[in-house]
Amino acid sequence: MNVSFTRPEQQLSPYVALIWVFESRFGVPLADSRLIVPDGRAKIIVSYRNSLCAAVDTRLLNAKEHHIFLVGIQTHPTTIASTATDTGTIGIELTPKGLYHLFKLSMHEITNRMVSFEELFGSPGARLQNRVGDAEDPRAKIALLQTALTHLFQQNEKELKASP
Repeated sequence: MNVSFTRPEQQLSPYVALIWVFESRFGVPLADSRLIVPDGRAKIIVSYRNSLCAAVDTRLLNAKEHHIFLVGIQTHPTTIASTATDTGTIGIELTPKGLYHLFKLSMHEITNRMVSFEELFGSPGARLQNRVGDAEDPRAKIALLQTALTHLFQQNEKELKASP
């Protein structure tokens, strides 16, 4: 099992707190890392090898392989699991203002929810999922994700400045 960290690009640093990559040859460990406690951060999750299943209260959420999900702040601990095979997941943890500046969402709109980029953005979200899925390694996937987030930020900032 390996967890590595990447520093967000400078323009994104006010909105992205942390970028990490989790890799394991045997899936999510049965002990230790399975319980995720609420930390007050919304996240972008990309399972690029294997899929993840999350149990939140009585709900099961499935993060399919190669899909990009926006996960809101959780108010209860979450238990994650995967099949015991080669697994790779990218996590991008947002700062409190990142959710609004990147997605024009407030915290309460996404609390305890998981929404795919395809659902959020339609065909552009699906195209991004395909491009990220086709990228060779985690670094290339992260670069594509940061480019997309920078574009979202720039687009949203223009709209905010243009509104009265």
